[in-house]
Amino acid sequence: QQNQKVISCYKNKTAQGLNQDIRRDKFGDDLSIQPSDTVIIGANNYRLGLMNGEFGIVSEASPSFESRNISFYIEKGKTQSVRLTWRRISLIIPDENNQPKTIIGFILENYLYGDNYLKSEEQKALYIDFKNRHPKLKKGTEEFKEAIINDEYFNCILLKFGYAITCHKAQGGEWENTFIFWDR
Repeated sequence: QQNQKVISCYKNKTAQGLNQDIRRDKFGDDLSIQPSDTVIIGANNYRLGLMNGEFGIVSEASPSFESRNISFYIEKGKTQSVRLTWRRISLIIPDENNQPKTIIGFILENYLYGDNYLKSEEQKALYIDFKNRHPKLKKGTEEFKEAIINDEYFNCILLKFGYAITCHKAQGGEWENTFIFWDR
């Protein structure tokens, strides 16, 4: 890829802020994920063949999103509610021969705009959402395992904007131009 460049910094918060500024400059506003956005995969997704640390370019992004409020019991009669938001996108990622391949799936916006990890209550909410959508499936059965492995909401794509990344995420990467943002 010609003219590859990246900004590397120490803190996730700095990367998030830089990505927001770059996107605001690029699109003229704080838009949701857009075609031409550079992204970095934040966690392996074996269902779709995506690996943590891979870069991609968004080729399509649905203008609409799906959101569900998931409530669950935590302790002593208390419940917690988590709002999960998904958006369908198409992603172009180089395959093992450096040829472009297209991946289509739901991204989880909670992760895209949140911290650099999925919070335990978000993980719990993803699981409960799956169970709510499949009330007849019994945990531990082959049908349950098969369904959860192939569920595109439960196995959504976890990604971040990839214009600015932490030095931790940059390890092993190669770019024509790298800008270092000294924020340590």
